Amino acid sequence: MGLVQTVAPTLEPVLIAQTKLWCRIDESDDDQVVEDLIKRARAYIETWTNRQLLTATWRLTLDRFPRADDVEESTIWLPKPPLQSVSSIQYVDAAGDTQTLDAANYRVDADDEPARITPAYGLSWPTARQVTKAVTVIFIAGHASRDLIPQPAIGAMQMLLAHWFENRAALGTMTKELELGVKDLLFSIWHGGDFLEAC
Repeated sequence: MGLVQTVAPTLEPVLIAQTKLWCRIDESDDDQVVEDLIKRARAYIETWTNRQLLTATWRLTLDRFPRADDVEESTIWLPKPPLQSVSSIQYVDAAGDTQTLDAANYRVDADDEPARITPAYGLSWPTARQVTKAVTVIFIAGHASRDLIPQPAIGAMQMLLAHWFENRAALGTMTKELELGVKDLLFSIWHGGDFLEAC
């Protein structure tokens, strides 16, 4: 399985002005530093939880479609929840041509996490050519707006940002207490799933 972000978010979860308020920064000289720290904090949370905080486009590649009669075993699982939509499913057919699968031929379950795609009732996945990355799924993941991001995730970002701003000489590091505090906040909203992995 290959996974690549093809379109990055156009927004960050928090504003520079908010961050400066939390960190008690009055001057504008550090705005670039603050912007960089916001990106680092967001990346930390997304990496640790394996989630997408704000809208981004991802490309998932598989060597083949799952081949099984059972729904569970024929499922394509989509990482980086929450899922907004599946843009397309393409595959290389037996002749070596790229085909786009009709959306009527599969079902998307965006309510579960991780989200999943299964063949429509009475159908099965087509046969793809035996080549690497024969199947490509393009999907959009992340919360559609800042307001939809769970507040504990914002709180975790606040903790990271304040610590990293005060300790720029050791950027990216944190005390054990801070690490546990951040992870406790994240566990309060995303816990126990396959897509929440400890560092």
